[in-house]
Amino acid sequence: IPAGIDDGQQVVLRGYGGQGTNGGPNGDLYLVVSVKSHKHYKRHGNDIYLDVPVSYVDILDERTIEIPTPEGKEMIKLDSKTQSGSIFTFRGKGFPSTRGPFKGNFIAHIVIYVPKAHGKDKDKIIELAEKSKDKTREKWMKEF
Repeated sequence: IPAGIDDGQQVVLRGYGGQGTNGGPNGDLYLVVSVKSHKHYKRHGNDIYLDVPVSYVDILDERTIEIPTPEGKEMIKLDSKTQSGSIFTFRGKGFPSTRGPFKGNFIAHIVIYVPKAHGKDKDKIIELAEKSKDKTREKWMKEF
């Protein structure tokens, strides 16, 4: 089975089919490939997509995080510009093409989550956040 083959594509094995009539050559065997989906990786063409959960703490601290790709770990440096929905592309880290010498891309899609906080920790976080005086939502509301 060639690398990069997609769900529903066929592989033809010449001469491995049924026996020919009247002593003729064997026919061809056609295999229809069924590719099992992955729990986290999603395929679109030759590109691989992955939703990457990132805590807002990782962004505030501008951490470097590991991203698991099918070819091994890659690193992403987060910064204050990183938003939920940000995209990081790793060129040539996707599926190989069955029609040429190129590979698709690996695309990491950032999904920001808020970690759970309880009691005094939660109160401290709220207090610090209120001191930042972020006006993003207020500016957005004025547009309506």
